[in-house]
Amino acid sequence: MKKESSQSTIEAKEIQHHLARLTALHKTMLEIAAQHELTNLLQTTIRCATELLGATSGGLYLCEPGMQECSCVVSYKMSRNFIDTRRKYGDGATGKVAASGQPLMIDDYRTWEGRAAEFEQEEPFRALLVTPLLWKGQVTGVIDIMRELPFTQDDLELLVLFSSQAAIAVENVRLLEAAKVEIAERKRTELLLRESEERFQNLARISPVGIFRTDSDGSTTYVNPKWCAISGLSVEKALGDGWLDAVHPGDKEYIRKGWRESAQRHKTSFSEYRFVRPDGTVAWVMGQAVPETNSENQVVGYVGTITDITERKHTEEALRTSEEKFSKAFRSSPDSVTISSLIEGTLMEVNDGFEKLFGYSREEALGRPTLELNLYNDPEDRRRFVQLLQKNGRVQSLELMGRRKSGEKLIAQLSAEVMGIGDQQYLITIVRDITERRRAEDEVRQRAGELTALLKSSQELTTTLELGTVLQTTADSVTELMELERAAIYLLEGETLYLGATSPDLPPQVPEEFRFAPLTGHPHIREAITTGLPVFLPDAAAADLTPAERALSDVQGLRSILYLPLLAGAKVVGTLIVASVGEPRLISEGKIEVCRTLANLAALAVENARLYESIQRHAAELEQHVAERTTELQNANKELETFAYTVSHDLKAPLRGLDGYSRLLLEDHADKLNEEGHQFLFNIRQAAVQMNDLIEDLLQYSRLERRAVTFGTVNLRALIEAILAERADDIESRGVKVTVKIPLESINADPEGLSMALRNLLDNALKFTDVSQYPLSGDQNHQARK
Repeated sequence: MKKESSQSTIEAKEIQHHLARLTALHKTMLEIAAQHELTNLLQTTIRCATELLGATSGGLYLCEPGMQECSCVVSYKMSRNFIDTRRKYGDGATGKVAASGQPLMIDDYRTWEGRAAEFEQEEPFRALLVTPLLWKGQVTGVIDIMRELPFTQDDLELLVLFSSQAAIAVENVRLLEAAKVEIAERKRTELLLRESEERFQNLARISPVGIFRTDSDGSTTYVNPKWCAISGLSVEKALGDGWLDAVHPGDKEYIRKGWRESAQRHKTSFSEYRFVRPDGTVAWVMGQAVPETNSENQVVGYVGTITDITERKHTEEALRTSEEKFSKAFRSSPDSVTISSLIEGTLMEVNDGFEKLFGYSREEALGRPTLELNLYNDPEDRRRFVQLLQKNGRVQSLELMGRRKSGEKLIAQLSAEVMGIGDQQYLITIVRDITERRRAEDEVRQRAGELTALLKSSQELTTTLELGTVLQTTADSVTELMELERAAIYLLEGETLYLGATSPDLPPQVPEEFRFAPLTGHPHIREAITTGLPVFLPDAAAADLTPAERALSDVQGLRSILYLPLLAGAKVVGTLIVASVGEPRLISEGKIEVCRTLANLAALAVENARLYESIQRHAAELEQHVAERTTELQNANKELETFAYTVSHDLKAPLRGLDGYSRLLLEDHADKLNEEGHQFLFNIRQAAVQMNDLIEDLLQYSRLERRAVTFGTVNLRALIEAILAERADDIESRGVKVTVKIPLESINADPEGLSMALRNLLDNALKFTDVSQYPLSGDQNHQARK
């Protein structure tokens, strides 16, 4: 009896426990059913499930069958927040239940092999109970319940029962929310329809585009004011098919046919055409219309718009003209013109100039980056080029080194601008080959430098007449001008050349015999002298040289040698030798010509120096001869002076006797002489006076030669008038007239010497002038006339 009583007690307790759980479940379901908002429902559901089973935490996942995964929407008292954590079907306990739709009870999750990856390193719980939310056989969600004590079969059955009720509650709330949304949407739609109709009417009145409506047959029933403004028609004339009357004759048939076809097929129409307004102006319009349908999807009419595109058409026409011009310029430009992407440099279009410049055909170039085609000799140049473009938006006349398909390098001048097409940036690049221009400019600069150096050398050569300086200047100048290491000048004497100068100085090891070069041992020098032309040996090491030439070449290490004759007109005065040391050097024709000019200038300078030396010698000889003649003249003057004193002394003695005796005859015996005797005696006395004047003049001249000459300012007119006053009686007695014409009043002269010269001139003129009516002239341009 006690056993039966004990069994009954146990059963009674189990029934009470089961009833308590059912009561708790019922209470929980009432609490869940009271929720009408999905988020609150889901949070309430997981909380109630956790409390119902005495668990510590729980989570709720909603399934997305299309993606074969579920997402955590509620994380209740878990070790961390799992909201938005996603589980693939089959992944972990949650994923397995979502995939199978069967509940899962795990006593120790820490040792369960199928646990999720994020729980490998953590142990947040021990026991796990997972049940699906089933709605019409489909898994809509998953409930996870966790605690430390293992779950029982009763726990599983209770949670399954709870889950089935929760699934119904979730779907009911979802349906309720969907219904609310649908009702709200319907109300909103009705309101929008009313507002839309009102807006349509308002917008139609103020719309910047023309709006029209038609019935199902395409007959116009409404046009707004803008439509009338664009077409130039009134509302009355536009209704029905009246609007077609304003369509341009060239577009009318096309529009009528297209509109009829669109109306018959109930499809959207689109067209561009012209209206001819009453004032004759033409308006381009873009027209489009779409079918209007009722609730049964039946076409009840069309609504459409027309937009004035006249300005756009004009712009398009101008753009087409501009594009044609651009295309012609693009194609016909002799320069390379390309269009490419900014960053990658992919070529989108190239012209004929590109093909000619770089050697790639259009087919080879399009679609390939410029770096892939190796158009830049240095790829880094492309990066710098793009940086400049990005900074300034354009590049003007940038010089870079380019490369052709053949690998040949060229100097390119780039000009480019960035242009936008859509949301992409492109480059239009013009490339001009300036290789030849640069070479020409370099050659001009080089030639200018050579001419400057040549001018400098020429000036130096013309400023000296010393032969050694001329030769050394030439040697130094030619090494600098030719940029070579050695130069020498040999002067020609007969069949032998002797060294005149070197640049630099000859090293000590050069033997003395190398300072002389017999032409017999130097055929290359002989050829230059004989022909008068340069002789060039590109490489002395490989040239056919005589022993003398080889010895001179080896001792100085000469390689490339240039022999130039020194020509002074047609005369060869020597040779100029220029050479490189160590390595052969190429000497251009231009440099040879400049060097040849310098050699000819040097030859003239040599001849001038030689002539100057000759003149100096002759000058020295002449100076010596003049000194000798001066000494002889001084001696002769002394002898003449002695003679003058002697003659004057010897002549004056008899002259004094002649004068005395003639005077005595006149004084003492005049009465004894007849008229003829008186005349003879007068003549004798006159002759004596003249003889005395001659002796005095001779003595005065002698004294003049001995005295020092002093210069001073002389009043020429006063001096002449004084001399004329001294000779007034003689002038009057001869019956002559003296006319004085003097352009200068004062001159710088020796007063005594000038006075003597003027007296002698006047005396001679009087002496050799007969008595006549001819005047004596003092004009500076005339002599006294008889």
